[in-house]
Amino acid sequence: MKAHAVIRLELPEERRLNVLFEALKPETRVPPSPRSRVQIRGEGKTLVLNFKAEDTTALRAAINSYLHWIYLTRNILESVDRLQQH
Repeated sequence: MKAHAVIRLELPEERRLNVLFEALKPETRVPPSPRSRVQIRGEGKTLVLNFKAEDTTALRAAINSYLHWIYLTRNILESVDRLQQH
């Protein structure tokens, strides 16, 4: 692997970390492309994503995919929180 990146996302609470971790875990087992790999782990309330790819194009695609999934999961969690408040 020639390209790599590490992204650390500080979350407001450990519950959100656990939900994100479980949502992303299946994607790490069977990557969408053979040109990239992603490892995820939790550190306290921080989600750590470690990307490795064959080239920068594959790296960018993997990062974009994971950030999009994180964004969607966050929106779902916020919607659920709003519904539970009513």
